[in-house]
Amino acid sequence: MATTLPQPANAELLVQDYLRAHEDITAIVGTRVASEVNESRPCLRVTQITNSELFKSWFNASLLQVDAYAETQGQARILIDTVRRVLHDIAGTHDRGACTGVDIERGPDWAPDPFRKNAQDKPLPCYQVDARIYVTP
Repeated sequence: MATTLPQPANAELLVQDYLRAHEDITAIVGTRVASEVNESRPCLRVTQITNSELFKSWFNASLLQVDAYAETQGQARILIDTVRRVLHDIAGTHDRGACTGVDIERGPDWAPDPFRKNAQDKPLPCYQVDARIYVTP
């Protein structure tokens, strides 16, 4: 008889949901947290870069990139610093799985987007962090 294993947790969606529901984040971006850049600013983009499945998909270590976009560099920095702070509290059970911890592996890095422009027609201000998220179903 075959054993059915649970589907691996989707770290990207788990983090998006968490940030979208956190009052410190919603105070800045509302619910503009997604895999794509929102045309309204400020906003957050959360993208999975890599995923390592351990223990037959029971435990995942996903590297996520979080981009904080805003009209000014100062606003983008406040947003990414807020993201870094609230991600340290993500451990626990969520609708999309359980998170056992997070490590900020890189950033914040200044990375203005030359393909998007702010109101002054300059590259859109953006800061990035890479976070390793540990999740189980």
